[in-house]
Amino acid sequence: MQPYSQSATRNDFTVISSAVSQSKSRFGSLDALVLNAGTLDPLTRIASPDAADLDQWRRHFDTNFFSLVSALQVATPLLRESKAPGGARVVFVSSGAAVGGTGGWGPYNAGKAAMNSLARTYANEEPNIVSVAFRPGVVDTDVGQTCSSSFVRSLTWVLL
Repeated sequence: MQPYSQSATRNDFTVISSAVSQSKSRFGSLDALVLNAGTLDPLTRIASPDAADLDQWRRHFDTNFFSLVSALQVATPLLRESKAPGGARVVFVSSGAAVGGTGGWGPYNAGKAAMNSLARTYANEEPNIVSVAFRPGVVDTDVGQTCSSSFVRSLTWVLL
């Protein structure tokens, strides 16, 4: 079987719904869902003079959290119908930031922690769908590159 993937730059319910529908049309079922949403913006300390305003936090959560909720709401009815051996699966791509509390990464830390909680709640609500969150470490993407350089800057803050 070939995977089908669709990306969106924001929490676009239309794109999410379309991707799920296309998966059903193409394969006849939806057996797995990988939720890999991530943006680091804004990178700022919570209460610094140049701190991000709440609208920036909301945009961050729209991408890193609410897009996952939207995807689950659309996909769950099809995942429940899966005939895959062992049942359907949902994989949440997490981060060490969910538990690390790295300074200057407030929205990202909080968004990934909320995602981990969502994964646990989903697993309890949908016991016939295997639901896991994992943290792959730094990945070679634009976000991964920013993580590496931001982490070095955050270490500088700690060392000062």
